[in-house]
Amino acid sequence: MKRCSPVVAVASMLILISPVALAQIATEGGESKDPDFVELLRTAKDATRKGDWARAEKIFRRAIELRPKDEESQFLLGTALIQTGQFREALERLEQLEKEFPDKPEVKNNLAWILIKSTDPSIRNPKRGLRYAREAVLAQPSDLNMLGTLAEAHYQLGNHDKAVRIARIVFAGAKMRGASNFAEYGNLLRRCLRAAGVTEDESGLD
Repeated sequence: MKRCSPVVAVASMLILISPVALAQIATEGGESKDPDFVELLRTAKDATRKGDWARAEKIFRRAIELRPKDEESQFLLGTALIQTGQFREALERLEQLEKEFPDKPEVKNNLAWILIKSTDPSIRNPKRGLRYAREAVLAQPSDLNMLGTLAEAHYQLGNHDKAVRIARIVFAGAKMRGASNFAEYGNLLRRCLRAAGVTEDESGLD
């Protein structure tokens, strides 16, 4: 028996962009020796761990005033903008960062998320988002965040069978690793199953 796909809440999967993923894009040259910059970055990262994205955004902006070309703080500001729903500025900043550092899968993943989840028709582009999501997963195939983004992209495009296959992998991986956002991955798999018309016991997805 087929079930209707539920409406997707814009904020429901933002947790996929986790502090673990954020840390992976650290500037290759190491932290700046400028103590003011280092302290700002430390304080902003602490705010992200506490979920205070609005405060983190303000501090990342101050850090960028000191070091406008710093890759890590630019990426983290873009992520904070996503978390606070400022998709347009986040898209612009991350697109520029992707041009400068095309080998960073974290940037591609977050670009994909904006294009997939934005409700602004001038921004939303799931097909382009799918391309970025695929590129991110090809670079880091074991990253659950990036696999989750890829599953979400297929879900949004109506590729429900593909979405289910990937969401199952993500859910199993999260369960095995004891991921803190295990419940969110369960929600992702549940949505994909329902959209694909698959009826099964969902009691183990919480």
